[in-house]
Amino acid sequence: MNILMIISVSFVLLFSVIIVIVSKYWLRGRFAAIWSALLWFPYCVLFVYICTRLFPITNQGDVPPPGTGFIVMGGLILYPFYIMILSMLSIAFFKTKKSIGQNTVA
Repeated sequence: MNILMIISVSFVLLFSVIIVIVSKYWLRGRFAAIWSALLWFPYCVLFVYICTRLFPITNQGDVPPPGTGFIVMGGLILYPFYIMILSMLSIAFFKTKKSIGQNTVA
């Protein structure tokens, strides 16, 4: 197996856990975390627009292969679900810790 693939998958998993922990402490279980799953779209459109204006394809050798578009579209479709899952995990972990703390105190 390619070592680069192992490293990249481990980084994605590591940073996913870090994102859940950080959003758990910053947002404290509020449903404002779900807005990040909805607000990614304007940032994505703006980022793509700026990148196409700053780095236009001027050489035909820079054109990506035909299958690359499907990979990019799949990533763009799955990304908000990834953010939503991480947001729900942070909310669920905070609510569980909060309810456990309330049951032991009461």
